[in-house]
Amino acid sequence: ARKQHDKDIRDGILTPIEPERAAAALCLLQEAGEYESVLEFGDVVAQCRGGRQHRKDVALTMALAFCEFGHMSLVSNPPRIVEGCDLLELGGETLSRAGGASFA
Repeated sequence: ARKQHDKDIRDGILTPIEPERAAAALCLLQEAGEYESVLEFGDVVAQCRGGRQHRKDVALTMALAFCEFGHMSLVSNPPRIVEGCDLLELGGETLSRAGGASFA
């Protein structure tokens, strides 16, 4: 199974997972530094059957990805202040949409 998985990764094929585990997989992508993938798949995961019950987890993971991109913009040389602030704001808005003011 591992050899097949490694071959799929090299070929650009995503490993299928159960919908109930999609939010956890998204979190693992975040931890691995795959921020673009988190933002690419986050909305899809939030809408899948298993993802709806983990809506706040998905929102938090996406907000963290926005914050990471914001941080990268702010510490770049030269710093991209406006871009960094916009990305941090997107992270906060993502949390607010998911759980209201108490979540952000």
